[in-house]
Amino acid sequence: MQLVLTRNQPAENLHKIMSRLFPGVQEIVVYCPGCKTLEALSFDDGSLMNTRKFSQQEGLVFHDCGTEEPCRLFRP
Repeated sequence: MQLVLTRNQPAENLHKIMSRLFPGVQEIVVYCPGCKTLEALSFDDGSLMNTRKFSQQEGLVFHDCGTEEPCRLFRP
């Protein structure tokens, strides 16, 4: 498996970019820079599907560990 780091994008463009790069339901690897959690999450047309530990706000994904820094997304 090869991980490719995506660069940070403005929040208003992230939804458009993710829906173009990842059409339909896709699994994306999410890395939390605060607590170093690495997890695969499901996205449907760029929107995070239901999960307890992660949330999506203004196009950015956040982990519930308390850090205010958004998670980094990787394509598997």
